[in-house]
Amino acid sequence: MIQQLAKLIKYLTIITLLIMVNNAWAEPKPDKDQPISIKSDNGDFNDKTGIAIYHGNVIMIQGSRHLTADKLIIERDSNGKINTMIAYGHKKLAKFRFQPDPAKPVGYSSAKVIKFFPNKDLMIFIGQAELQQNSDLIRGAYLVYHMDTGILNSKSKTNQRTTVIINNE
Repeated sequence: MIQQLAKLIKYLTIITLLIMVNNAWAEPKPDKDQPISIKSDNGDFNDKTGIAIYHGNVIMIQGSRHLTADKLIIERDSNGKINTMIAYGHKKLAKFRFQPDPAKPVGYSSAKVIKFFPNKDLMIFIGQAELQQNSDLIRGAYLVYHMDTGILNSKSKTNQRTTVIINNE
């Protein structure tokens, strides 16, 4: 009986180890499928409207996505899914860091206002907008970045033209 129990424990241990190894080699979930963690000094939540407002030293993390801002507004649909996240930088610019592909370098961005549409993998940067990836830098009044395709659109305003700096390293 003791030998049978010892064999059973041995087999269960091997199975558990195999499951753990398999999970370690599994592909990580894409950022948009990761849970969202938000920290702030204060928060206001309205279940009826689906709007949450976070104030003061806001930090939002979702996978490789890392957002810091003075204020963050999150709007949810009737099913509780996030439609829009709008980050404001009042004292300093709102900042967003991301790495959608682990094989590519981290991207950095900042603006007075950052609008993020998680379901569309779309970001809009408004006011003193800046996006940097590799050693390339794009600055403008209004930048639209499609995270899924890597396409960036820039719209300039009077007296605020777009600047692109490309390093040939």
